[in-house]
Amino acid sequence: MRTGQLPFDHKIAACEQAYREAGLPIVFHIAGGTADPALDAALVARGYVSADESSVLLADLARFSEPLEGAVILEADLSSAWLDGLAAFNRLTPVRVAAHRAIVAATRHPTMFGSIRDAGAIAAVAAAVLQDRFVYFNAVATDPAKRRRGLSRRIMVALLAWAKQQGAGYAYLPVDTVNRAALAMYDGLGFTTELYRYHYRTRVGD
Repeated sequence: MRTGQLPFDHKIAACEQAYREAGLPIVFHIAGGTADPALDAALVARGYVSADESSVLLADLARFSEPLEGAVILEADLSSAWLDGLAAFNRLTPVRVAAHRAIVAATRHPTMFGSIRDAGAIAAVAAAVLQDRFVYFNAVATDPAKRRRGLSRRIMVALLAWAKQQGAGYAYLPVDTVNRAALAMYDGLGFTTELYRYHYRTRVGD
């Protein structure tokens, strides 16, 4: 929450070293409105490029009430099939798959993994993490060959219903601001309040 006293180059180098030692790609999360502009400039000077801007959206679950549709599978544990589906749909590298698995393993809050199958294979996935009265959604992905069929929406409805049954009052998630299809889906589900925006900076090859 504070700028600190060490120069940016020193802090950036320390972060880079920590990521390298962990065998992870180096990625900086830049929160819009709160990050020091000098940090962005320092990263640009070191060769970092910006990914698409993301928006964090909030939904009031008191207003959520949609009938569930069949075929959605909800599992409390991360399965290899679910993770394989996410990796294939988002073209994740082995390093990113390992990082995702490690993050899930370190999560101490109730988590639910949703998926839906088509012709026997997983066609879409999503995950929800419950903390107090808030539920966080991530890893919402669909097989590129099976998009525009409402598969992700069906999973989202099932996960929102689960979260509401568990006592959640609000849901939030990040979405690329250029992803019009996802923005339309989330708006239809009640994610109409924007909390803030952010972007990532990384270097090609890291």
